[in-house]
Amino acid sequence: MQKDRMAGETVAYWILSSLVVLAAAVSTAHGDWVSDSWIHLGAIHEMSRDFWSPVEPLVGEDVPFPYFSPWTAVGALGVRLFSVTPFQVLAVFAVVSPLVLVHSLHRLVRAVSPAPWAPVAVLAALLTVWGTRAFFWSGFLSLNTLVVGSSWPSVLATAFWFYLWAAVWTSTRMTRGLIATLLVVPGVLLLFHPFTFLSAATACAITVLLRWPRQRWLSGAVPSLISVGLAALWPWMSLGDLLDNPRGFDGFHVFFYDDVMAKFGLLLLTIPAIVLRLGRQRTDPLGWSVLAGVGIWAAGGVLHVESLGRVIPLASTAAAVALGVAAAEALQPADAGSTGTARPRGASAARIVVVLAWVVAVAVGSMTQSNAWSRITVDDAARRNPDDGTHLISPYPVVTDLWASIPSGSVVVARDPRVARQLPASGLFSVAPQWPSPGVTDTPRRVDDEAAILSAKTSPELREELLTRYDVGWIVWPDAKKTPTWLAELGVPLDSVAGQTLYDVR
Repeated sequence: MQKDRMAGETVAYWILSSLVVLAAAVSTAHGDWVSDSWIHLGAIHEMSRDFWSPVEPLVGEDVPFPYFSPWTAVGALGVRLFSVTPFQVLAVFAVVSPLVLVHSLHRLVRAVSPAPWAPVAVLAALLTVWGTRAFFWSGFLSLNTLVVGSSWPSVLATAFWFYLWAAVWTSTRMTRGLIATLLVVPGVLLLFHPFTFLSAATACAITVLLRWPRQRWLSGAVPSLISVGLAALWPWMSLGDLLDNPRGFDGFHVFFYDDVMAKFGLLLLTIPAIVLRLGRQRTDPLGWSVLAGVGIWAAGGVLHVESLGRVIPLASTAAAVALGVAAAEALQPADAGSTGTARPRGASAARIVVVLAWVVAVAVGSMTQSNAWSRITVDDAARRNPDDGTHLISPYPVVTDLWASIPSGSVVVARDPRVARQLPASGLFSVAPQWPSPGVTDTPRRVDDEAAILSAKTSPELREELLTRYDVGWIVWPDAKKTPTWLAELGVPLDSVAGQTLYDVR
C-alpha cells in the first residue's frame, strides 16, 4: 500500500516536471531569444568559428572571456560536428537542461526526506516562492527565469549542484562513486557558472561539517580541491583573473539590494519550516544554509561587493526545500512510521502553520510568474506586443536578415541595446561590450566612446576619429527615433528590418 502511494506521488512529480519542461520547450519554440541567450549564442558562435583560439566575442579583442566554458565548448563542437546553428544547439540545451534539473532536484529531495509528496511540494516552492515583484535572472530558478533561460548554463550548473549536494548528504563512506563525483563536479560547476559554484560549495561544506564525522572531512576536501585546481587549467578562460576581479560585475548586481521585500518577501513564509527543522535538529544543513546565504548577501551589501548578492539562491533553494519537505511531512498520516516521517505528536499547530505557509507562498508566488505565462502563449501577436503589463521583457526585434551584407568580424554600433546584444551571435563586434567582460580592461572608455559616436553633440572630427579607431563600418538606428542629421550625412541606408535601419558609414 505504501509502495503504491509512493509510486503515485512519483508519477505526480514527473507530470508536474513534464509541464515545466514543456513550458520551457514552448517558449524556446517561439524563437524569442532575449537577454543572456545572446551572449551564449555569441560565445558558441565564436568557439565554433575558431575552437582553439577564439577571440572575445563582444568586441573582438584577443583577451580571456569568462563564457568560454566546457558548456560552450560542447555547444561549439555540436555546431561543428552536426552542421547546425548555435540557435539549434541552444534549443537542445533548453529542453535537456530542465530535464536534468528536475531529475537532480528529485535526487536531492529524496536525500533529505522520504515523504512521498516532498518532491512535488519542493518543486512548486522552488519555482514560485520568491517575491511579489516578477523578475528573472541567471541562476535564480523561478518559473519566470526558467521559461526565458532554460538553455542557459546556470540551469545545468544548478542541476550539478543538486547532484553534488545529494551525494554528500546521503554519504556514509567514501565510495568510488563519491570520490569520482568530488573529482569532477566541483570543477565543472566552477567553470560552468562561478556564482552557482559559490552557492554549491557553501551548501556542501555546511552539510559535510554538520553530517560527516570529523575524521572524514579531509578525505572529502582533497578530491574537491583537486577538482578546482584542474578547473584552473582550463585553457579557454582565465579563471584566476575572473576570481580576482569579481567586482567587475558589481554594477549589475546592485539589483539584489534594491526593493528587497518585493523581490524576495515571500521567502519569509519559509521561516516556520526553517525554525521547525532547526528546533528538531540544531545541525540541520538546510537551516544553516539559509542563514549562510542571508549572511553572505548581507555582507555584500555592507562591504559594497554587490556580486555576493548572487548567493541568494543558496538561501532561497534551502528555504524552498525546507518548506516543501516540512509541508509534505506535516500531511503524512499519523501512522506513517514505515516512511520514517510520521508526524510528531503534540505539534498540530506547527503542522498547520507550515502547510498554510506553503499554500499561501505557492499560490501568491504563482501569480507573480507573469512572464512565464505570457511567454508560452500561442497568440503570437499578444506575445510580441504585450499591452497588459505581464511581460518582464518583450521579445527582441528579429534583425538577423540585417546582417546579410556585413562580413563576419565587422564592427557595428547599434542605438537600440536589444539589437546590440544580437551582434555576437552573427560574429559581429561592438565598440563597448554589451555584458561585463573582465578581460576588456578599457570598458569604461569604450562605453564613453560608443555614446559619443551616437551623440548629436559630438563634433564631426571626433566622431570620425572614433569610427576610425574602432574600425566601425555600420550603424543601426531605430526607425522609431528620428534619424539624426549627422547620420543622414555620414551614412548610406542599406536595409531596414523589424523597425531597424542599417547604415554604411565606411
